[in-house]
Amino acid sequence: MNIAKICSILIVLCIIISIFAHMKENIQQRPISSLGKSSIRTFVRKYDPEMDHSEMMTQLPIYHQHDGYQFIYMINGQASFMVDDEVFRLTKGDLFYISPNLPHAIVSIDEDPEAIVIQFKDNILPAEIESLPEFTFVNTLFKKGIGGLAFRGIPYDTLEAVVHAAGISKATSLLHILDYLGHNIASAEQLSKRTRQEDFSTVSARAHQYLIEHYKDDVRLSEIADFCHQQEAALCRTYKRETGMTLFQHLQFIRIESACTMLRNTSLSIAEVAYSCGFNTPSTFNRQFQEKIGMTPGEYRKL
Repeated sequence: MNIAKICSILIVLCIIISIFAHMKENIQQRPISSLGKSSIRTFVRKYDPEMDHSEMMTQLPIYHQHDGYQFIYMINGQASFMVDDEVFRLTKGDLFYISPNLPHAIVSIDEDPEAIVIQFKDNILPAEIESLPEFTFVNTLFKKGIGGLAFRGIPYDTLEAVVHAAGISKATSLLHILDYLGHNIASAEQLSKRTRQEDFSTVSARAHQYLIEHYKDDVRLSEIADFCHQQEAALCRTYKRETGMTLFQHLQFIRIESACTMLRNTSLSIAEVAYSCGFNTPSTFNRQFQEKIGMTPGEYRKL
């Protein structure tokens, strides 16, 4: 990259920061509205890297926030993304998850940026999402992502279905994306310093936290009990009473759910999926998967 190009980028960054500082005082509320008959809004946004700097200052997206959720996925080029007091770089394959009422703006700074934007409200999700085990990883995404998250190197085909689908297929495709991101929450970068104070006041909530963070490991009851500051027998009784499931029934469910996501979204072998999800042997994985899902992992992958 030559000196002139570096200087150009620095100038634009200064413009971004100055506009950002000004706009923080006047955050625009932009309600998410549906297009046509869909409650999931998808569109492609492009920016002109050849725009004059003075013109760019008038064309930049206003510092704003939405009343719903938003994904910004870079198809091509590079751009900068602003949230709270930070500026982040987006490059091809990056996906930014924006939670409701999180002020942000996106502007072009280099190359020829093109991004897919997906917007939706939580009214398309089950009202009792926090109590549904099928939505364990989706719920984790919502809790951890209150300040926005950056996922790097996301394959385009992860989002392709929701962009082109219609009707119920569009909604189910969105759920697959949310589930996929929830499974990959450990690799995400926090965008804002905002955090949600998670309620780990109950023993069961702390135990659930441990299962989510360690399901890929060789989980032992003694370790969960130590984490929860409980006797093993008392912990098991409490968890069963409050959730309707034993600790290891829930652990098995989390592992199977994770395996389903990996079978849909990766090319890993079935044995590799088994080990990645915490199963000791592929045969154990195959047996438990068929018991829970009603088909073998290989049959599931072909759906």
